[in-house]
Amino acid sequence: DTVYAGTWGSGFYFSKNSGDSWTVANNGLLDSSQVLKINLSNTQIYVAVSFRDMGAVYNSRQDYINWNLLGGDGFDQRVESIVYSPILEKLYMGSNKGIYAFNLP
Repeated sequence: DTVYAGTWGSGFYFSKNSGDSWTVANNGLLDSSQVLKINLSNTQIYVAVSFRDMGAVYNSRQDYINWNLLGGDGFDQRVESIVYSPILEKLYMGSNKGIYAFNLP
């Protein structure tokens, strides 16, 4: 029954009751983040975030949302897509400048 939503300028929201009510969950995200993509693994949520001409990828546990920045300080490019590979334990990020991979524990 959990639904996740990214917004254009207001960050990340989730609903535990199929969308009847929503909770903002921006702890750790930059203010006014544009959440462009959401990807789920078994226990984690990954989001691609844009702000101006910069981009970043964050992750959080699904049961307690508190965002952690992956890959240092972000990227000098917009993050267009993210895909999680459970077999390879990698998260792939696509941008207009290429494809990048994060090794995940």
